[in-house]
Amino acid sequence: MCIILQMYWLINRMRFRRGSVKGLDIGTGANLVYPLIAHRSYGWKMLGTDINENSLENAHKILLHNPDLLSAIQLKHQPDPNHIFKNIIDSEDKFMFSMCNPPFHDSEEAALKGNIRKTKNLKKSKIDKPLLNFGGKQSELWCEGGELAFITKMISESTLYSSQVLWFTCLVSKKDNLFKLTTLLKKLKSIEIKTIDMAQGQKVSRILAWTFIPQQNRKSWFL
Repeated sequence: MCIILQMYWLINRMRFRRGSVKGLDIGTGANLVYPLIAHRSYGWKMLGTDINENSLENAHKILLHNPDLLSAIQLKHQPDPNHIFKNIIDSEDKFMFSMCNPPFHDSEEAALKGNIRKTKNLKKSKIDKPLLNFGGKQSELWCEGGELAFITKMISESTLYSSQVLWFTCLVSKKDNLFKLTTLLKKLKSIEIKTIDMAQGQKVSRILAWTFIPQQNRKSWFL
C-alpha cells in the first residue's frame, strides 16, 4: 500500500481526471496486490505483467471472481526474462507510470541466507533453516546480478520507451545502489530523477523515479 501512496504523491502534483491514469506493474505476482489497490483506492487502470505464467493464471482467476475489475486491470505475459518493457509496451500504449518491486538477491543461496538472518533478528533466537513464510517465486526473489543488475537493465531499456511512460519507478532496497543508478540515469540524459524515501517498521527503502519527458510536455498526459 505504501508504494501505491508514493505513486499517488508522484503524479498528484498535476490535475488529472479519476480514471484517466493508467499504470504498469512489472512483476505483478499471483495475488495482483498493487493493481487491486491502485484501482480500488484511486480508480486507476492497470496492466500487470509477469514472466511466471502460473502467477498470471492465478491473477486471472482473481479477476474472473471480480468481474467489475476486468475492464480496469489487464494482464500480460513477458515471454523473455531478458527483457522488461519489450514485448509488453505496444506502440500505441501510454502509461502515467511504471512500478516494480525487483528481485533483491543474486542467487537462491543468498535469498535463503537473507531469510535466516531476517528471521533471527525478528525472533532473537538461533535459527539454522529458513522459514519461508512467503510465496515468492524464483523470479521475484533473485536474479543474476541481484537488484543492481535488474534495475540497471530496466533503466537502459526504459530509454527505448521514453515517450510512452511519464514516470518510470522502481523500489530500491540497497541504498548503496542509488549512486550507480542515478549516475547511469544522468548519462542516459534523464530529464528528472527523484528518490522517494519509504519506511515500513524497521525496514527502510526508497523508490527511484525518473522521466525523459520535459516539464512543459507533461500536461498532455493529464487530459
